[in-house]
Amino acid sequence: TYRTIREVLTTLGALCALAILLSPSAVSWIGLHYEQLGILRLGILAAFFQFMFLACSSIVLFLDRQAEYLALQLFFLVSQVLFTLISIYLGPQYFGFGHLVACALSAVLSMDILQRTLRRIIYLTFAAAHNKLTSSKAEAAPHWKAATNPFNADCDDNDPLVQPGPLLRL
Repeated sequence: TYRTIREVLTTLGALCALAILLSPSAVSWIGLHYEQLGILRLGILAAFFQFMFLACSSIVLFLDRQAEYLALQLFFLVSQVLFTLISIYLGPQYFGFGHLVACALSAVLSMDILQRTLRRIIYLTFAAAHNKLTSSKAEAAPHWKAATNPFNADCDDNDPLVQPGPLLRL
């Protein structure tokens, strides 16, 4: 998992670095004003961190850690709102920094939670399997009464053809 994430992030990091370096020549081609170059560069760097956040949090969700995933998403939402409002309050020279800081902090937090989850993956896997096994045994306990055949009351209940199956037990 770490190797795959490292390979993807290395490739994406190289592409983002190239895009940041080539952004001055791309400003006129994209149709931006030169004053917007800083926001473009911050957006490219934020995209790197946002991808890291999405990749790590998706793996956390895949590993059946819904509470941690929800906490990550809520942190991302709150930090986006908070840091964007702060950057708007500070003025146009700080536009883009709120998104970058929110993405970077969320990425670092999601990587930390992923590392903690992967360190405990064997325990978490067997604990989940044990919980499913014990809960399925509790559900399978015979706490039902035998169903009667309401359509033919004069049938022999010991006849194997009219015995209720597991779907008919109440």
